[in-house]
Amino acid sequence: MKKRVIWIIVLALVSAYSLLTWVQYQYYDRVLTQRKESIRGLMKEALSDVAEELQVRELVRSLNKGANRLMGSFLTDTTFAGTDVAPFDIWVRTLADTLAVERAIAENQVMIRIPNTGDKSRVDYRPSKDLILAYFTQLHALDKYILKYVYDTYMPDSMSQMVNVYLLRSLIRERLDSKDLCVNYQMALYDYDGRVVYEYRPPGIMRGEWEDENTVTQYLFVPTDGTTDRRPYMRVSLDLAPTRAEVFRLALPSFISTIIVLLLGFSALAVLLKYISFASQRTNFINNMTHELKTPVSSIVLSTKLLEESASPTTTLPKQRQLMSIISLEAQRLKFLIDKVLQLSILDGHAGKFPLEILDVNELILPVAEIYTFHAQQRGGDLTLDLEAVNTWVRANQVHLSNVFFNLLDNAVKYSRPDVPLHLSIHTSDEGDYIRIVVQDNGIGMEKQELKRIFERFYRVGSGKRHDVRGFGLGLAYVLSVIRQIGGRITAESEPGVGTKMIIRLPVAPDA
Repeated sequence: MKKRVIWIIVLALVSAYSLLTWVQYQYYDRVLTQRKESIRGLMKEALSDVAEELQVRELVRSLNKGANRLMGSFLTDTTFAGTDVAPFDIWVRTLADTLAVERAIAENQVMIRIPNTGDKSRVDYRPSKDLILAYFTQLHALDKYILKYVYDTYMPDSMSQMVNVYLLRSLIRERLDSKDLCVNYQMALYDYDGRVVYEYRPPGIMRGEWEDENTVTQYLFVPTDGTTDRRPYMRVSLDLAPTRAEVFRLALPSFISTIIVLLLGFSALAVLLKYISFASQRTNFINNMTHELKTPVSSIVLSTKLLEESASPTTTLPKQRQLMSIISLEAQRLKFLIDKVLQLSILDGHAGKFPLEILDVNELILPVAEIYTFHAQQRGGDLTLDLEAVNTWVRANQVHLSNVFFNLLDNAVKYSRPDVPLHLSIHTSDEGDYIRIVVQDNGIGMEKQELKRIFERFYRVGSGKRHDVRGFGLGLAYVLSVIRQIGGRITAESEPGVGTKMIIRLPVAPDA
């Protein structure tokens, strides 16, 4: 695996961790925002209850100050309750009250004296239900106007008379505690013109220290029509900032899981890096070993060839010639294996990119074509060479590009049909800024599903084809790697029983 892939994995891990952190932050922010909104709703309910009780108490004070004082007794706030007509009616009047009045009339007859008929002429008068309901409706309307009159008449009263600030603080504390809002609060009371009448702040808290979004405004002594013009009001602020314990309790599970995932990811990456380092060392050892082996093997091949050429039937025994033939064959096989190992090293990229030079493709093809013309003729066929390209200079590596053509033609020979003569062809032509090279044969061909995978490493043609061909499935993968490193492209066309066509496109060197 290349270092670039490792860095991509590291970048992916860091990106995933950053995204996970952002998602968690958004989640916590959403939860805390909902918590604040919920607390604001509870604050509004608590302050509405406080304002309601203040209105009742002021109504009681106003009525006790006026007509009720003449009766020798005083009303209390328990005398009043709300109805659908006004927030605070003087009495509760419902259908149950109507039924109670009807029962009272039924139990105690209402006697009316008829004029000029004498004392004994009496009739019972029982009002109808509709009349009683109409009577109560009028009383409801009267209550509404009485309340409006009381609030408007006593508006000039000082706030200290209308609102006991110590009672107000006590009511706020009581109502907030009833909503489980047992935290410190700030409070400011304003008069009808918006002037501050009274302020309360807990010790150590500066004015404006808490955000405006934590503040709720509640108007006082609002009439039944709901208008708030020139009405006193209070502003109450709570410390809604979450405590460290709350944030820690909320974030701890996800934070621990994130750390575990991060540790596992980087641990796996460390193991991968260690394995890659070991694989690199192993590959370097194999490369060095194969390079060292190549020299003695070449010496053995050359020595065996010289022995075979110098040996004559009169001076060597048949057994000796047989042994020399075995040595030559096995040396060639060993050389083949070493070349495949070196090809695999190129495919893995451990040998690095090979140096490039300006080459003439037509000249590079000629010696390769000469060798495989002999192979084709040995199988009763021939090799057709058609070098039409004019712009033939490319930037490539002579050894590896020659190996490309050797591999393609070697496959054509290996997978030829034994029942027909082998015909090979190499054709070059100009194609814009590219040179097009076509290597074609009349071999056994391939199916379409096999054609898609022939450039994969270690892939070999499946069942129904030749199995007597030795190899490791590295040849075409090596060809693809070399072509890509010099900026070219290779495609394949094949038909079973007809043959295979390999098409190479190499960019022409602009400075040639």
